[in-house]
Amino acid sequence: MASNDEWINLNETSFLKAFNPLTDLIKKRVGSNGTNYIFKNSKVQLSQGIDHYGRIKYSNEVPTKLKDDLVQNNYDIVFLHQNKSPKENYIIKLKQSDIEQKISKKMGQKEVGPVFKKTLPSPFNNKNDMFLVEEFLAYSDGWHPIYSMQKHIRKHYSSFADSFGEMMSVINNAGIMYGDDFWKHLYYNTMDQECRLIDFGSSFFSNNPDDTNYELDKVYQFIDMMFHKRSADSKKIFDSAYGLD
Repeated sequence: MASNDEWINLNETSFLKAFNPLTDLIKKRVGSNGTNYIFKNSKVQLSQGIDHYGRIKYSNEVPTKLKDDLVQNNYDIVFLHQNKSPKENYIIKLKQSDIEQKISKKMGQKEVGPVFKKTLPSPFNNKNDMFLVEEFLAYSDGWHPIYSMQKHIRKHYSSFADSFGEMMSVINNAGIMYGDDFWKHLYYNTMDQECRLIDFGSSFFSNNPDDTNYELDKVYQFIDMMFHKRSADSKKIFDSAYGLD
């Protein structure tokens, strides 16, 4: 369910005791018979500018020394809970913005983001902060971050661009601008040929056409980077699915 090089069992780290307040809360509020993992960026991803979740830079939750150790070893304040019975998988991450919960819930309901489950009050220093609990887009269910399957997506650019256009149409027509890096946060399901975005911490509400146009400019830049010679065809497919033609 989890990639072994990205998700490290907390029991196998030196951080376990420091995160006991959170794991105790997870046991009470999320699942009592599962395993907890902490996310670790690979050096290859970081060398490509891919800081997959990027939550740790927003965190004042943990002691400075612990945070420094986490940063030095490429960890993030993002956790995966794999519950044994019932068999469920949840991402648990620090809230990034005041409206993230509302947007994440809405996007999950519209099936363009992970299903939002609940919030957990911070068990650490800052009682005003909270952790968000949401569905984990599992590899075993066909979900993959696009940076991990570039050859497949470029080969099947038509189905990808179509799904990408439909997804962005749903998001923008809901009056929401994603506002973040597609390269790091876009997932594609090879079974269902569907796109979803994770991490709505930089998203915001807007019906301003200038914001929509700026978002679409970022989309086209991403398509140019992703598809190179196929970018013109990919943009046409995206535009049709988005409703621009």
